[in-house]
Amino acid sequence: MFQEHRMTWPRRIAIVVIVGAVLGPCGLEFFYFLYPPIADWSDWAGALCLAPPLLLSLGALIKLRWEWIAIFAVAWSLIFLPALGVVAPFEWLSHQGFHIRTLLDQNYLSKCRLIDFAENGKAQKVGFCEHFDHLEICDFIMYDTTGQFVLPASRRTPEWKRAIAVVAANSLVSPDDDAVHLFENFYRVITLSGPGCSA
Repeated sequence: MFQEHRMTWPRRIAIVVIVGAVLGPCGLEFFYFLYPPIADWSDWAGALCLAPPLLLSLGALIKLRWEWIAIFAVAWSLIFLPALGVVAPFEWLSHQGFHIRTLLDQNYLSKCRLIDFAENGKAQKVGFCEHFDHLEICDFIMYDTTGQFVLPASRRTPEWKRAIAVVAANSLVSPDDDAVHLFENFYRVITLSGPGCSA
């Protein structure tokens, strides 16, 4: 016979703070490009929600409440996935947020500073779209029809490097920087911001 568990207010509060602590990093990543103020708020709210689960986890361990110990073990695993090197789910969330940003602004590409160049007799485009200043780092959104941003620097063509140097002349982006593919021809270049981003 299963024991019936009543949903008391302490249980409800515990569930809310656990969900808040887990969703904080997810909200940060999803809104990182989509709407940065919400991303900052998610990060702050997620950090604030860490204290109650920590206290509740300790209480569950002291009282040996195995059901809650299992729930907290799963929650803490999800919270610390990035620290464990598992970043793919969070990158996927930030990429989806950026994709939605471009869907909401159907003229997004027209705001990018694009230049045309020829490579192996084929017309290509590269460009600088926007940057996000996050104090220690700058995220630059770049457009590249060749896909060379994800190649090793040694395999990038001289034509491509010259074109990138022109579009990123007033930014911290260099033709040798590594990038992460967001979707289609959009790429994310992360640099240390120093005194601040410039574009």
